[in-house]
Amino acid sequence: MAILLFISMLACIFFYIKYRRSKVPEPIPVSENAAGSHDFFVAVLDVGQGSCTVIGADGKYMMVDGGTRESTKKIKTFLDENGVERLEYIVATHPHADHIGSLSEIIVSYDVGMVIHNGKKPDTTSVSKMFTATEKTGTEQKVAETGDSFSLGDAEFTIISSGIEDSENLNDTSLSLRLSYDGKSIMITGDSGHEAEEKILKGPYRNKLKSDILIAGHHGSSDANSKAFVKQVNPREAVISCGKDNDYGHPHKEVLALFEKEKIPVRRTDTDGNIIYFADKGGELTRAE
Repeated sequence: MAILLFISMLACIFFYIKYRRSKVPEPIPVSENAAGSHDFFVAVLDVGQGSCTVIGADGKYMMVDGGTRESTKKIKTFLDENGVERLEYIVATHPHADHIGSLSEIIVSYDVGMVIHNGKKPDTTSVSKMFTATEKTGTEQKVAETGDSFSLGDAEFTIISSGIEDSENLNDTSLSLRLSYDGKSIMITGDSGHEAEEKILKGPYRNKLKSDILIAGHHGSSDANSKAFVKQVNPREAVISCGKDNDYGHPHKEVLALFEKEKIPVRRTDTDGNIIYFADKGGELTRAE
């Protein structure tokens, strides 16, 4: 009888853990300008065919990438409506215009503590404007290295990979970071492709990739989001930032099929608009609707 009771208890624990791991945050109605009222939020903004993520923790804020120049007004509106006057960090994962297009305007319009980037400076207008803005405002710059960690309120984010520094493909030079707050976590890899993901899987953080939310690499492209990487991150949900009817066909059907096979729900900015998750300390991560 005691053995049967013990086995039953183990079975209950197993199914409880399995349920907890697979549970998807339940959406609740919430105004987008209420995100800043929570202890923690992650907002993947609808910036068309680009990427911009705003994160808040305990009244401190940061931004990862800045979409296109055309999305500047939309980004500033979100920041202003949520009471953001200072960004402790701006992380530019890599110097492509769809990731840094708005940053020159954001840097001169808000109090920015530090701009973190990968050190690549191709001769393009968006790159020139971004670095001109940092110099004009005297904003601190940092070329990130794998293992660099930063605090944001009680949150912490770590550069888990500085990309493939000598790659001729700027996508694969993308910084990748993992942010954690009170047991919640998010993974952002910019436009990292399979080769860059493989470097992460062989790197010092290969066993520390599990995250609640994965922002899919390269807008859901099939040249990113490898099966091995997705399985190691094992997210509760995946978010794809892409433009409606974009010329690249993002997200690619192979990636959507992979997420479906792995039973990972997918949210898309082209169909869902801004995608926001929030939590208060001790509470569950919840997706706004």
